[in-house]
Amino acid sequence: MRITHDLADLEYPQVTRWVDFIDAATGRNYFTEHSIDSSTWQGRTFACRLNAKDYVISNLVVQGFVYFWGTNDTGGSDINTFDLRVDGRQYVHDVDNAVERWY
Repeated sequence: MRITHDLADLEYPQVTRWVDFIDAATGRNYFTEHSIDSSTWQGRTFACRLNAKDYVISNLVVQGFVYFWGTNDTGGSDINTFDLRVDGRQYVHDVDNAVERWY
């Protein structure tokens, strides 16, 4: 095509990109919760915008920490679990009931 057309003005897409998950409610890439009731299981969902249309996630890095109440508890809702899903697909599933603070 470049033989018959001048493609100099076209911008080619990047093969790979680094993007931050941005919380649509805050406009920040920092996700936090405070004053959570420790007596019940808690789950959070955040609406995020990636600005990465037509790209596919090939690597996902989670930075930060998760704080749980207690260690070595028994029962489904007391097991220290971290799941991360993007558009319904699970990318991270960590379970470690021996640790209260994950970094």
